[in-house]
Order: sequence, then C-alpha cells, then structure tokens
Amino acid sequence: MTYSAGEYRVFTGINVSHIHSLNIAYSPAEYAIYHSSSGHTSAVEFMNMIENRSLVDQRIRPNHNGPPVIVKCQVFISSFGSISEVNMDYSLDFFLRQEWNDPRLQYEGGKQRYITLTSESIKNIWTPPLYFPNEKKGELHTMIIPNKLIRVTPNGTVTYSIRLTLVLSCPMLLTDFPLDTQECALNIESFVYESDDIELQWQPDHSLKNQGVEIPSTVGLAQFKIDDVKASSRNRSYSRTGSFSSLRAVFHLKRQIGYYLLQTYIPSMLIVILSWVAFWINKEAVPARIALGITTVLTMTTQLTGSRQGVPRVSYPKAMDVWMAACMLFVFLALLEYAVVNVMSTVEKDKQARHRDIETGKKGNKKRDRSSVLAYNKGRGCTAQYVDNCSRIIFPVFFVIFNCAYWAVYTAEFQTMIVDAFNKIKGEE
Repeated sequence: MTYSAGEYRVFTGINVSHIHSLNIAYSPAEYAIYHSSSGHTSAVEFMNMIENRSLVDQRIRPNHNGPPVIVKCQVFISSFGSISEVNMDYSLDFFLRQEWNDPRLQYEGGKQRYITLTSESIKNIWTPPLYFPNEKKGELHTMIIPNKLIRVTPNGTVTYSIRLTLVLSCPMLLTDFPLDTQECALNIESFVYESDDIELQWQPDHSLKNQGVEIPSTVGLAQFKIDDVKASSRNRSYSRTGSFSSLRAVFHLKRQIGYYLLQTYIPSMLIVILSWVAFWINKEAVPARIALGITTVLTMTTQLTGSRQGVPRVSYPKAMDVWMAACMLFVFLALLEYAVVNVMSTVEKDKQARHRDIETGKKGNKKRDRSSVLAYNKGRGCTAQYVDNCSRIIFPVFFVIFNCAYWAVYTAEFQTMIVDAFNKIKGEE
C-alpha cells in the first residue's frame, strides 16, 4: 500500500508506531519528517502532541523539584499614552517578550530553527504566571487575532511574546510642578511561584542602551521627555505568601514647560508689569489708577483659578502655586501702594491748606502763597510723589530678584549643581 506525500497528512495525528504498523511506503526524506534517527520527537509529531496535550502537563513547571526556571524578559515600548496627575497613573502600550527553557519540549528540528505555535496551542504548554503589581487596568489585544507569538526551538527554548495596553499606577510628587521630573515604574512579578521556583531576569541585549527595555526613537510624549530608563531585578517578600522574583523598569520623565510658559507664566508676568503702569499715572487720576489696580487683581485671580485645573489638590505648595501667589502679591501691593499714595496726598493737601491759611492769614497774595507752599514741601521728607518714584524702581527690582531665585531653585540644573557641590564638599571632608 503506497501513499503520496499529500496523502500522508491523513496520518499526522497518528503515533509513529501506528504508522509503522501500516504497510506504508515512503521515501527517506518523507520518513525524516516523522521520525529522526536519534530517537527524538519529530517536528510534526511534536505539533500533534501539543495539540493533543500529550506532551506537556501545563500544570507543572519545567525542572519540577529542581532548580528554578530562568525566565528572561524584554519589554518593547510601542507607545506612551496619557499621563494623569489627577489619577496618578499613566498608560503604556508594549510587547512583553519572555524566554525560558522547557526540556519536555525538545524535538528533532533538523535545519528548522524553531516551530511557531498558534495562539490556541499556547494553553497546552506551561507559561510563566506573571502579573503587574502596579496595574490599574489592562487589555490584551485580540484584533484581528490574539496578539500572541510563541516559538519553540529544538532544544526546548520557548519564546513567548504578547501585546498589552496597561494603565499603571504612578505616584507623583508635585512640589516642582510644572518644572518637575517624574519616575513612573513598570513592575513585573511572579504571581504563583516563589523565587525558589521562578527567577525573573532582564533579557541581555548589547544593542540596547537600557538592558531589557527598548524604546524606539519615534516614541514620545506631548508634555514629557523620556530622560532615562533604569531596569532592575529584586525579590519582593510578603509576610504570608513568601518571596517572589520581580522586575522593575523605571521611566524618568521630564515635563516640558512650553505649554505652561505660554499659558501661565508669560501672561501672569505681563499682568504684573501692567500693574506698574499705575506708578506713572498722575496720583490725582483716582478712577484710572483704581480701575487699573482692580482689573489686574481680578485678572490674576482668574489666572490663579485656571492654573489649578487638571492638577490634584495636594496639601503642599507646588512651584506653580508659589509663582501665582508671588504674582498675586505684587499686583495686590501695587494696588495697595496707590491707597497709601492717595492717603498721603490727601494729608498733604490738608497740611498745605492749613499752612497756607497760617502764612497768608487767609488773605495773602498768590506770590507769597506759592513761595510758602514750595518752602513747606522742601522741608518735608517723604511725599506721595516720592513713594510713586520709589515704587517705579523697587517693584521691578524685587520682581527680577524673585524671578532669579524662583527659576534657580526649581530648575533641575540648579538643583544638580547644589547636589554636586554638596557631594564635593562632603568628599573633601
């Protein structure tokens, strides 16, 4: 009884010994497809056993009662989603690649480097039970098919890749907001097996700057710049369940200030400068100076309210709060300055009137009245006009000093310089 190679597919689900019991004639090349001279499982028989669940008990890990299974992981970042300061989380779309060795999956591959299994076959072999401790919600992509890839090499090495989109918790310290740098982590951990059974490691790759984490140059964020990524591994211990192997990738995200510079800093700075115009307006023009002062105060109040939108209500002051409070203070002091000038001007007028009455006896001529007023003003110290003249210099000078101090304290370059200087002094000691 002779079968062609095409008809041979009928027997691909039958054990090799059963095929031998049949009087089948096949060529040496066809025979090699089903059975190797070394006695190992052939590629086709291997696939059939996977489908029939007769090769591996997926409930038992490789090297059972032996050394821990080394699971090497690699993360390929596809894209970053939104980063929410209110919810303290961020979204991440990535491929998680895992690699381990299962001696039970060895087969004779010949020239074939690996066998690719279907997504339905993955459930028939053992896979590492991993989870993400800081995950809030997640999605395994299934469009058009489940985004899973699994390959098995002849020596039993399994490569498993899946595509995930996760919303991960990212606690943020917003003291420097919006001049801050945040650290958001991706944690991967064994859920079932302790560190004696599974050991997680980052996949070494000399082509990657950050071992185990790959971020293409095309990946970016609207408000943040990815400064650095640090990958590490450790064991996390729990009081009741034991110690579990864990991987951690920390993304250092520096916030881009361009948006806040155009929407908050520059407009508030212009409002402060606008409030100084009142110092050049005649102190007798009460409606003009009052209207300008109140307008700038109300505008700053609106700016202050708008700057707090989209930011969590934290119990500590943020850099933005310090800036807006200082601008509000400068604007309020400018309005208060005119109140002082107006009072001083009124007092001066009363004194001038009394002095004029005393000098002229209420009937003096204009020449004597003018000279007495000039002599009166010359003998006095601080006047309303003098306060206005000083304010024209003091307010801008103090605002420049505040700007220098503010940007020096809250920019990372200044902080780095201070830390380096402190470490240098400490090293010399």
